[in-house]
Amino acid sequence: MIYLQIAANGLVLGGLYACIAVGFSLVWGVLNVINILHGTFIVLGSYIAYFAYVHAGIHPFISVVIAGGALYALGHAIHAGIINRVIAAPVLITLTLTFGLDLILNNAMLVAFTANYRSINLAHPLGTLEIGPVFLPGDRVAAMAEHDAADDRAGHAAKPAQHADHEGFAEEAPAVERRNGKDDAQQRPGRARHQRADAEGDRVDAVHAHRDNGAANPAVAQEPP
Repeated sequence: MIYLQIAANGLVLGGLYACIAVGFSLVWGVLNVINILHGTFIVLGSYIAYFAYVHAGIHPFISVVIAGGALYALGHAIHAGIINRVIAAPVLITLTLTFGLDLILNNAMLVAFTANYRSINLAHPLGTLEIGPVFLPGDRVAAMAEHDAADDRAGHAAKPAQHADHEGFAEEAPAVERRNGKDDAQQRPGRARHQRADAEGDRVDAVHAHRDNGAANPAVAQEPP
């Protein structure tokens, strides 16, 4: 029975990590930015939820709105002020940039909050779920379900943006082809004139070379009868 309990705890904890990974992969897939800051933002949001409960008595499932708003403002400021400057650069550039920002934010949190572990003991916990011989903490299951729902909404919101990008590319491609074809048609007469001029120049050079060769060697210049 102990193995079933260990497997159930691993599934719940792994589900939380999977929800976190979905957000990371969503940013990478939509923006093509490997955001190393993703994990540090999650830790910062946890600190916000912790202090909101300890000092203001706000339940973590409610303070998630406060943490989400604060991290949205911080993430938007970092993206608009820093990441947008290299958004068109190769992926390695954005990876290195977010890695450096991660080091700065991580060490800033160490200075501000120290490295001591903190946990929340809810005054009114959600209890446990009993499934046969397996017991699951209700708080952790609810947190996993909440993260899963948020990631699902984010994924559905990202699909129209990707579809719009593909449609814009599909509409732009024929226009680019027509423009290239028009430019090619306009440049074709000029290329033909240059080719004729080059051919005339080659013929003139051949005549001069033949005359010079005949002047230097009269026997070569004489044509057979």
